Amino acid sequence: MSTVTVTLFSNPENSRVREIETVKTVSDLLRFTTVSYIGNGWTRKNLGKRQVAWVPTLDRALFLISQNRYDVYIGGAISTGYHIKKLGYEKSVIQLPNVLESTSLNLCIGKSSAYASILPAFDTALKALINGGELEKIHAAYR
Repeated sequence: MSTVTVTLFSNPENSRVREIETVKTVSDLLRFTTVSYIGNGWTRKNLGKRQVAWVPTLDRALFLISQNRYDVYIGGAISTGYHIKKLGYEKSVIQLPNVLESTSLNLCIGKSSAYASILPAFDTALKALINGGELEKIHAAYR
């Protein structure tokens, strides 16, 4: 259905941005100051308390990146892109090309679910969205 891509974000004026672009693994991240929000499961799972400044919200984390207070924020490309756009940080927070992880999202409904009978119609509607380019338009609205 969709893919969540975990990538890096930084301030384009950060003196280490070219170095950050070389990150390929979690251990590579340990050289940089990282900010994240409480509840970011990927960062908690992969970095824990090592070199992470935890703030209450994603908006606050992006504000700190926009002010060049930290080197990197790690997050989902689409959802973070949406917040960057919403906050007006397009010039002060950029998505870097690094992809740390990609995960496919799938709809799972049990065979005995009351919703199992709608799956053929759902599949047809989803294929129409994909083939007509509408799903990509929806994703693009959040970038």
